[in-house]
Amino acid sequence: MCETLPPDPIINMYLLLAGYSSGNPKNPGHLFVIWDRPKPPKVEFNRVTNIFTLPRRMGLEFSLKQLVEAKAPLSEVAGMVKSHLEKLAGLDESIGPPYHYLTITDQGITRSNLPMVSSPRIKD
Repeated sequence: MCETLPPDPIINMYLLLAGYSSGNPKNPGHLFVIWDRPKPPKVEFNRVTNIFTLPRRMGLEFSLKQLVEAKAPLSEVAGMVKSHLEKLAGLDESIGPPYHYLTITDQGITRSNLPMVSSPRIKD
């Protein structure tokens, strides 16, 4: 719940800009992360590799890298992301539904059907 009214819409915001270009078959995916900073420059960006999590979760990134190297199907990769998100939501009450899963391929942008299983919060 927001304690300050009106809330500042440009605090702690990340924007993921992703796309697919068939013109470069060796590197068709492009991903940029754009974020705000409290001091100038207010907005920064970085082009990232094909595996990147926000907030950074190195264990998940490592697991995803292994799946990509093994040429795992997209459904398996998405399932791993879903299970890690559910686990994280059980540990951190600030993370919760609704969750939206999108895939970007040469066929376009698709919203994936990955229903979330409600997981109980883990208490200290």
